[in-house]
Amino acid sequence: MSFFPPDITENLEKLHKLPVPTVKGSFNYPSYLRSFNLEFLGDALVEWVKTTGIGDQEEDSESSESSEDESSDDNGIIIESDSTEEKEQTSDNDESSDEESSDDGSMFNYEIEEDSMELAEVEEYLLEQLCKLFICHSKKIKELSIGDLGIDGFFVDDMPKYNGASCLSHLVALELDGTTCTGTFISGLSELSRNLSSIIIEDMDDESSFIDELETLIKNQQKLKRFQLVDITLDMSKVISCLKTQVDSLVEVSLRDVYIRDQESMKSLTYCSKLETLDLSFQEKKYYKSFIPLWYTNFPKLRNFEISMFYTWQDPAFIENTKAFLAINGKHLHGLTFGLTTNIYNDILQDISRYCPKLTNLEINRIFDGVINLIELLKTPLPLEKLIIEYNKTKLHRADGILPPLQELVALKKLTHFEIGWIFSALSLSTLLENWDAPIVQFSYFCDEDIELHNTVLKRYAEKQKDKRNIKNHEVTTSSYQRNDVRA
Repeated sequence: MSFFPPDITENLEKLHKLPVPTVKGSFNYPSYLRSFNLEFLGDALVEWVKTTGIGDQEEDSESSESSEDESSDDNGIIIESDSTEEKEQTSDNDESSDEESSDDGSMFNYEIEEDSMELAEVEEYLLEQLCKLFICHSKKIKELSIGDLGIDGFFVDDMPKYNGASCLSHLVALELDGTTCTGTFISGLSELSRNLSSIIIEDMDDESSFIDELETLIKNQQKLKRFQLVDITLDMSKVISCLKTQVDSLVEVSLRDVYIRDQESMKSLTYCSKLETLDLSFQEKKYYKSFIPLWYTNFPKLRNFEISMFYTWQDPAFIENTKAFLAINGKHLHGLTFGLTTNIYNDILQDISRYCPKLTNLEINRIFDGVINLIELLKTPLPLEKLIIEYNKTKLHRADGILPPLQELVALKKLTHFEIGWIFSALSLSTLLENWDAPIVQFSYFCDEDIELHNTVLKRYAEKQKDKRNIKNHEVTTSSYQRNDVRA
């Protein structure tokens, strides 16, 4: 704040007598700003304001008024085990805010007419002035993130018009919370930023719709590589359709819980010949239908695929479509993430080895009960390096008597990262780890008995690996949440 002009400094001093630097900064560090996260700045600002005692003064005042009305009242091993006992704490905080309009029609007036302002107004005023300061001083901002600010944030719309806003012409990455920004901001940014390689939009609703402006922004980009939409209930068909202008550069597309009514618009993605990562997620059947044009498309460079569903709907057509997609694109896949249901897993797991012979990362989430099919899969010569199996919230599996010794699972010979949400006893753990010489770096699981028994097994295993893998040293620690860590 030492770079604020005198009029801003004067205003800050009037706002509950905020402490303001009296000496100007000798080094213009704002000019070196390249990554600007407005939400992070806002959070830091809130914490700083707390140190000034402004909030305490308001709380004391409110407490005083209330008392009148009512009475008071590396190269090594990391092995982790998670206990089935987890501590949970929940707290409910009720918040309320009142908005008042000023005489000029704005939500409130920044002109300082009294000795104090509401705390939220102080924070917003400071955030706006800091935003102007950074935009003015920075020569080139390459990354811009605007999340949920927790305040009205009307000033965001004017950012492309700030003095020095030409620094935004250097943007390569943009991440926006749809409830914070409006079409005015997107429209202004479209005129400045034409070299974006990454656009991420989250949580857009009817009140914050800027579909037309987003369409223009996408069309104005020269080489958009990454595009992601998350939690958007509005019809995004127009936006998806305009991605056809970027098919020669797009390498990553993520559509998570996005409503796309027009299947024809999805065909624009079928021309993305350079696509390397595709992430599709949906909660409702209407979301799934929009993906149909992709199932029989060949993406020659695809390396990572994620498909998730968050409901119990099961359709034989979905299983067939997923198998068809893997049959066409699986031969080059390195990473595969599933968030499906039990019956679907049972049908798909048995074909993964055949469809995806180069698979190195496999993640299985949601309701999983296909244990037999999983074991059969792990007996095939997949070159897995990372395996994650999320625990089944409805039925926690026990590894005892189910998993064979890990050395018998051919797919785990090169494993470095292993997370499995199953219960292991110390005895079964000892049997499973015997003669397993995978270059493991992290091993996570659940244990249901004395943690020290597991520590003994893990220490013994780590010592053997130390000799075999020339690890110089390692340590085993137990945290307060009964997690074992063996680090080398």
